[in-house]
Amino acid sequence: MNVRIGIADASREIELEVKKPESLEAELNKAFDEGTAVYWVDDVNGNRFGIPIARIAYVEVMGEERKSVGFG
Repeated sequence: MNVRIGIADASREIELEVKKPESLEAELNKAFDEGTAVYWVDDVNGNRFGIPIARIAYVEVMGEERKSVGFG
């Protein structure tokens, strides 16, 4: 599933694809509770993202993307 994370005062969002968004949500909550400054996460494509926990504006979990075939 795709996850979009908005960072306060940043012009771009972080977009990544994860297998288990529930796991990412739990890990972000844990990092916030522990006072972690930067949480590092890997997506399914092998990209690595550093997310500044205190600057997270929102987290959006998007449903499965349906790919159309033909002239949709």
